[in-house]
Amino acid sequence: MAPGAVRELFVTDLAKSLLGPRDGPCEELTQSQSPFYEYVTGMLAPDGQDQSENSQELAGGGYLPSDAPVSSADDDAAGNDEDVSPGTASPAIDPSKMPSSMGLSFYVSAKDAPRFDVCLTWSKYEQRDEIWKRVPRRAVARAIKPGKTLAYDRNGNLDANNAEVAFSSKCTEIGNGKHHVSMFMKNVSPERKKEQTIFQVQIRVVCAQETVLIPADDSDGAQAGGQDEAFAYRKKPSYGKGHMTSVVWRGIDPEQVPSDIPQEYAWCADQPPFAWVDGSLLEPGDAEKFKNPDIRTEFLPMLSVPSPETGWDGSLDQSPVLKAADLAGMYDPDLLRKALSPIPAEYEKWIRRMDAEKDGENDALVSRIQGECGKVLSRIEGGIERLASDEKARLAFCFANRVVDLAHRWPKTRAAQGMEYRPFQLAFALMSLDSVVDPASPHRDTCDMLWVPTAAGKTEAYLLLVAISIAHRRLRETGEGKSGAGVDVLSRYTLRLLTMQQFKRTLKMICAAETLRVDGLRSGPGAPVGWRPPGCGNEKDFLW
Repeated sequence: MAPGAVRELFVTDLAKSLLGPRDGPCEELTQSQSPFYEYVTGMLAPDGQDQSENSQELAGGGYLPSDAPVSSADDDAAGNDEDVSPGTASPAIDPSKMPSSMGLSFYVSAKDAPRFDVCLTWSKYEQRDEIWKRVPRRAVARAIKPGKTLAYDRNGNLDANNAEVAFSSKCTEIGNGKHHVSMFMKNVSPERKKEQTIFQVQIRVVCAQETVLIPADDSDGAQAGGQDEAFAYRKKPSYGKGHMTSVVWRGIDPEQVPSDIPQEYAWCADQPPFAWVDGSLLEPGDAEKFKNPDIRTEFLPMLSVPSPETGWDGSLDQSPVLKAADLAGMYDPDLLRKALSPIPAEYEKWIRRMDAEKDGENDALVSRIQGECGKVLSRIEGGIERLASDEKARLAFCFANRVVDLAHRWPKTRAAQGMEYRPFQLAFALMSLDSVVDPASPHRDTCDMLWVPTAAGKTEAYLLLVAISIAHRRLRETGEGKSGAGVDVLSRYTLRLLTMQQFKRTLKMICAAETLRVDGLRSGPGAPVGWRPPGCGNEKDFLW
């Protein structure tokens, strides 16, 4: 199979399994394939439904108030200025319920009041004889001006009395011709039963003339993360956000961006999420218009995010020592300083390269970020000097590296694979070292945190610091002549499966530390107990 086909085949099957439909817009499922158990996302339950019988554990809540006024077929969809609140953007979370509404928010630039063409699609599964029949729905609102609620029946007609869904929108002008727009879709089926759940819900938005979708960070006050985050992502602008869903827009929409699918797997291009399943049910003109919307909701985002480069790629002639086993044996301060000094040296060069990002307008911001990075650089250099000048800190560092390396070699099938750090892991440990070993450190007030993707190596960096902390605590005697008393580290993980996995990794590290603590216990009378690096002059009988 060609490498380029694997991802497309995988996400196609994933989309069909989790969101559906699996077999076209009018698919049929067998009696045992209840859609309420086959699909797990893209569903809206009737507002106010008692879902105690529903075993789905999805985040719940609604955005539109249940008593929100809706428009009937007699209203002018384009010209009603009725001010209808779309509700809050942060619903209460109830894990026993499915959501009843979803939506999106974005920013536009318009000379006058912005207008949009909107297409809503959804489906219901009706039980007929021994099958579940998918019955697709769609509704189109043309040239609407946000500020009202529209109610649509099963045929896509405006009918407040027999409505299945309500569409609400709101627009707030934020100055200079820029507007913040929110749109929401809600299941308002009159029968509040599980069978009235709607599936594969989607909102597609096409900006009308003189209304232009703009990046959020181009709008006044739109970048919630602050200037630093706006600067970091300035080349990856965000054009919207979803509520109980995600959004995609031109440029990242998998239905619009060509995918490099080999010819033998070209059929993937006609399957979700690369194709709009319900588009074939619209009138040709509408189908063509909404096939390539400016922005739309998407329950299964699939933007490919490249992994960061975490290996050593420095331009210096000398590379740092990254193997834990080698660092564990470096008790000589000059040798250790030489082994670690390339890390701050290369980091300093990276900070200086940020000068190229200055363009006259953001000079002050770039300089401020460089200043913050300079503080980190100073702390990394301080950590190295602490190791060179403080024998207990250096001994704890060597011990911790031996612990991490030993734990990494368990089970025996990995005995030949010692721990080799990524540069940022060592940099983080060196930056945090002073505040870990010195109670009087001025950095004890700082919450140091690693911000890297999952599986990049945060846990190994944290465990290294944990091992340093508990080792140094054993070396540092208390006023009563005792060492290591009390709890030293608290760990808290909020995800159940992650908690179990992290517990195992932590336990392995603690077991390795205990193994080294009693190293030499059976070597005979007078032999020092406890692992120590070569050259360590500490001959204490029980070192740890």
